[in-house]
This record gives sequence, structure tokens and C-alpha cells, in this order.
Amino acid sequence: MKNVFKLSFASLATILISSSAVYASAYPKFENYINTRLSFWQKMSEIPEGDTAKFDDFLGKDYPAFSGTMDAAIDELRASSVISNKLIANAIEKVKIKFNSFKLAYETGNVQSLGVASDELQAAVENEDRIFEQEYNKAKSTDSRLMYIYGGLAGFFCLLSAYLFAWSRKPTRTRTENPMHQDAANKLAQQSKNELFKSSLIASGAAVVTLVWYLSVRNNGGSYMIFWGPMLFGGLALFSGIINYNKSRRNGTLEKAARSSIQG
Repeated sequence: MKNVFKLSFASLATILISSSAVYASAYPKFENYINTRLSFWQKMSEIPEGDTAKFDDFLGKDYPAFSGTMDAAIDELRASSVISNKLIANAIEKVKIKFNSFKLAYETGNVQSLGVASDELQAAVENEDRIFEQEYNKAKSTDSRLMYIYGGLAGFFCLLSAYLFAWSRKPTRTRTENPMHQDAANKLAQQSKNELFKSSLIASGAAVVTLVWYLSVRNNGGSYMIFWGPMLFGGLALFSGIINYNKSRRNGTLEKAARSSIQG
């Protein structure tokens, strides 16, 4: 019984709780396993060394429920297409195998086997902790990058739309060689400005929807769609329109169009 209670599993409790937040909702059975796991090891560590009656009761009542929670988490993670989830499932299964070996050694009363099984279980749980921490840090890093990308795009396009809206509300003054064409040219320029603002809403709307959808998935689990097409082509069309608008004001295209509209 010397090595039966050698295990200590509370050192990474904070990491595990944080890790569970990443998988919460998307993997509720895994989240349940994380919560059960902490309480299970804590309860086991609190049993006085040598108290076989209490430990037998613990194995008879607490372990079956804990084992079922492990199986549910393993099945849930392996059903996922995410490779890292399968890695976590393998780590959990290894802990279960080692605990069963530990339990068998305890029940047979083989002190030497019990010591070896205890050490192997300790190593399996520490490996599980390490994988949880590793995958949590990866998820956190990926989440930070995506937040910068989607948030940056949404912020940029929304600010651009706001600027174009304010710009389109200002009166347009177009220089024309013929004063008779100025009003028509001003009207055409104003229409162009309004169209530029409206076209900016395509890119900004796509960026905002992508960000909001990602935030919803980030908190609740699931999949989301990235509207790269509207953002990319909408943005290119918008900048191209702004450049052409400025050129048309400088090279007299607006006055020619105004003259044609008056003559028509």
C-alpha cells in the first residue's frame, strides 16, 4: 500500500478548467469528463493511506461512473474530424487502461505490481495534462489570430463605409469648362459617390457577418462560413471605383458624360 496514494493530480487544475472552456458546448461530454476528472482525483487523494475500506468503497462507487464518463468523452472526441481531438481521446484512453491495471494490482494484493502500476498511472495522467495544455495553447493561439484577422477586416471595412457615407453626404463641386454642364456633372458625381458607398456595404457586411458568425461558433461550438469572396472582390471593386472616380474628375470624363446627358 506504500505507493497506492502516490498520485497528485491537482497541479494543472487551472489549465484544465481553461481547456474545458475551449471545448465547452462543442464537446459537452468531454467538458463533463474534465469536471468529473478533477473531483475524482481530488477525492482519491483525500483517502487516508492504508484505509482499504474507504478505498474499496471509492473503487466500487466512484470509479464506475468516472469510467463511463471517460468512455463518453473518448467516443465523442473520436467522432470528430479534428486530429487534435483524436490525440486527446488517445490520452484519456491510456489513463483508463493504466487505472484498470492499477485497480487490478490493488485487488490482487501484489505490492510490487501495485507500485509499477501506480507509477505508470502517474505518467499517463501527467501525459494527459501535457496534451490538454498543448492543445489548449494551440486553440488559444489560433483563436487570437482569427480574432485579429476577422476583427481587423470588419473594423477596416466598417470605417471605410462610414467615411464613404459621410463623404457622399457632402455637396459635390465639379470643375467644368462649360458652366452649363456643371450642374449635370455635379449630379453625376454625386450619384457615383452614393454608388461607391453602397458598394462598400458588400465588403463591410461580409466582414461583419463572418466576425459575428465566428464569435457565435467560438462561444457555442459548431462551424462557420468565411465570406472571402464578397470581402475580396467587393474590396477590389470598391478601390477600383474610387480610383476611376478620381480619374474621371481630373480628365473631364464627368463633363463629357454630363454633356451627353444634357444633349440626350
